[in-house]
Amino acid sequence: MAKRIAIPNDLWYFVGCELLERGYINRNALLRTKETPKIRWELLGEEEWQAYSHLNMLNLESFESKEVGAWEEASYINMYVAETLKRKKLLKKYPETKRLVVEKGFMNFDNVVLMSESRTEDLFRKVNQKSISLLNRPLIFSLDAERLAIFILELIRIYQFRAGKDFIGKMLDDGILENQILLSYLEAHSVEPPNFELEIRATSKERERNEERFFKNMWNALNQKKPSILRDNKGKEIAKFDVGRLFREAEGKIEVDFGSFGLKVEGNFVGLGHILYDFEYLGAQSAQEVLESWNWLLKKTHVDSEILQMALNTSSLIMILKTGIEEGLDVYIFNLAINLRRLESLGVNVTPKIKEFGEEIRGHIKSFQKWKKKRIWKGIVTTQYLRKYLYHVSSECYLASISKFYGLDVRLGRHPDLTINGKKVEVKRASSYNLSSSIKSAQGQFHDIIAIEVDSLKQRPIPHHEATWLNEEKLKDAIMNALTLRHTGDIVLLFMTTLQGLKGRIILLKN
Repeated sequence: MAKRIAIPNDLWYFVGCELLERGYINRNALLRTKETPKIRWELLGEEEWQAYSHLNMLNLESFESKEVGAWEEASYINMYVAETLKRKKLLKKYPETKRLVVEKGFMNFDNVVLMSESRTEDLFRKVNQKSISLLNRPLIFSLDAERLAIFILELIRIYQFRAGKDFIGKMLDDGILENQILLSYLEAHSVEPPNFELEIRATSKERERNEERFFKNMWNALNQKKPSILRDNKGKEIAKFDVGRLFREAEGKIEVDFGSFGLKVEGNFVGLGHILYDFEYLGAQSAQEVLESWNWLLKKTHVDSEILQMALNTSSLIMILKTGIEEGLDVYIFNLAINLRRLESLGVNVTPKIKEFGEEIRGHIKSFQKWKKKRIWKGIVTTQYLRKYLYHVSSECYLASISKFYGLDVRLGRHPDLTINGKKVEVKRASSYNLSSSIKSAQGQFHDIIAIEVDSLKQRPIPHHEATWLNEEKLKDAIMNALTLRHTGDIVLLFMTTLQGLKGRIILLKN
């Protein structure tokens, strides 16, 4: 199992100051190299260590001497990732290098230092078997202190590489310089060498698998040359996912550019950033209706369109990289806008619902803004909550719009979500084939009817409930029956859009 070693925040600058004081670099070189490089430091078990052997080409000493280093004898390696990706001749010689760097998650690091757990243990034992002294002091190190000395040596070599001709001292392969700096560093932190411990974080197998999937998806996205197409059951194109155009690799760094803000229209397709949908799939009559509904929604909710789009696009992109698929949750914010605007045009008071999700959107976006630079993953989670919330609210507005079209009296609220012909309706969107969680969530609210938008009307077990399933029927008839039924338990109305039109089915639950 691979382990990540936390690099002390002050170590890079401390090593630089020590090199200055000892005459290895001048002050100009120190100022020029003071920016801390992005380094990952990993401790590998023997299996992982062997799996990385083919990456020895990233070792600066290997490609400077035009030879691959002796991996079988090595106990650690310093890979110059950013520098390697700048060298076109090397990439031409080893064409798989860039893919391996991306898939290992090394892209955007300057260096990756790998150490073999067992081989550094062997090295530590050999050192301790010898009688070595430094400045008339016996060298008694902990294993972690020995590993830190090795790491300091590699920091010195990075300084040497970055400073170039301004690195004026002569490096000797006797272990003295790195150990002198190590002792100074530990003394400055009031730590005795035998007692020093590194902060090591074990990486679980599950996390390793998730990271492997994430970076493989990143490589696929980086090399996607044309949009992925989603089709319906009839083969019609309903969505285009053009993730590849967001990524750009330049000088060893991956950059993401969402392009200009605002809705984009390409023929019958409209959407935000890298995802475009057929307007009919969004429930609109035209692409123009989508545009008008979106602008109407932004005006009503007083939400900054650029911040909202950035949050939605970032969340979508991260989920694509994390899972390899796009859930299409942005469909629901468009569907929501379209149906609410239609309800307003039909004379329904949409103010309560606008106020409700306007507060939700602004709250989640504010949280996203807070975390996007400090802890981007927390910001992403916040946006995912928003997308899930809009996913459910869109079902409320969809059912309200359909009911109004059928000529029923519709009122929007918060608890209950809807009132249809005087009956309180709590609306949910089933995120799975199992209906239990949706029913349980709705039962906690005041209601006469529980309405659930589903992907299937097929009868299935509902754990912990005794249920009677009525026949499938046209949605208009199902709504009317649900409104007039007398039943002592819960009345559950399932509804969905099918190839044959809008359908519904009633379930009667016993108390």
